Amino acid sequence: MKKIISVLVLFLLIFQGTEAQDLISAKALTGIMKDKNVKIVSVRKASDYAKVHIEGAVNIDLKKMYKPGAVKSVLKSSSEIATYLGQHGISNKNKIVIYGTGSGKSSGRLYWILKYLGCKGFLPFLTSCISICS
Repeated sequence: MKKIISVLVLFLLIFQGTEAQDLISAKALTGIMKDKNVKIVSVRKASDYAKVHIEGAVNIDLKKMYKPGAVKSVLKSSSEIATYLGQHGISNKNKIVIYGTGSGKSSGRLYWILKYLGCKGFLPFLTSCISICS
């Protein structure tokens, strides 16, 4: 029983450490924003992005990555997605910070789309953009 508990505790510590690395504070982001290789990506509604956004951020509409049809959210081909992202200045050579609003579903969705496509240059998710969006 002690072995099982020890393994569970170890697993939770490892998982917690990994998850903590997936977040970046607004303060930390301000320190890397000037790096031309860093791309800040908003997945908010275009109307929200138009009102206020992080300086230098690009807005990505996830729906543009989906195939039209009866089944929702089926991804287009990797080349079509790469073309769309390239039109927004995003390539596989960039370090990417993703931010959104609300539940984080859109941010997570883009993260997994990019990861599925083989992107490795992720920086952590932005925890809050209030201090640099205002």
